[in-house]
Formats: sequence, C-alpha cells, structure tokens
Amino acid sequence: MTITGARAFVTLPMCSSTDVRLVGAVSGANAVPHSVWSTVHFFAQRPFKLILDNTRQASICFSSDVCSGGKFSPFGEMPQMVGKDGALLGAYDLDGTFPGASGPFVMFYVRPVFD
Repeated sequence: MTITGARAFVTLPMCSSTDVRLVGAVSGANAVPHSVWSTVHFFAQRPFKLILDNTRQASICFSSDVCSGGKFSPFGEMPQMVGKDGALLGAYDLDGTFPGASGPFVMFYVRPVFD
C-alpha cells in the first residue's frame, strides 16, 4: 500500500506565555491512523513565544536506518509546515507519497522570543 497525501503540520502559538506548547503532526489521506501527533512543552520564568529559527536549516530523512546515521537532507518547506495546510512530504520527492510501513523524520529549530 502506498500512503498518499502525506503532510506535516506544526502549530506555534502566537501568544506569549511561561508555558508554550508546540504541537506537530504527520497525516496521510489513506493512512491508518489518519494522523499521528506529538507535543513538546517549553517553560520559562518570563513570558515568551516560539518562532522558527531560520538561521538553522530544517532537515528531513525518510528511513530510520539512514536517519540513525545522521544522513538528513535539507528541507526547505519548513515555513509551509506552520499553519493549517502543512507541507507535503514524500519518500523520494515532496509529492505526498510513501511506500507502506515507512515514514519521515523531520528536524526543525525554534527559538524563544521573550517579552
């Protein structure tokens, strides 16, 4: 089975807080389950918000064997991942398709902006 419509999403809250939650998800049109998500909490003594750190290159990897060796490729679609539409992913091209039982690893960077 080939997964189609594979997308990655990241939610970065716009409001400042001392407890900021970043949520990321990967979904596929015919994947089971349809989406998988995870949350990371960032804490500070002063209110802050998180923004994408555009000074560091986002990266993507498609195989756990390759990824464990640190062989990530540059991923220029990171800005599109932030928002409701997300960014298309793919095993060989960013066309939204993956062979069954495979999946992406996306690494990106955020930085705090304190009030």
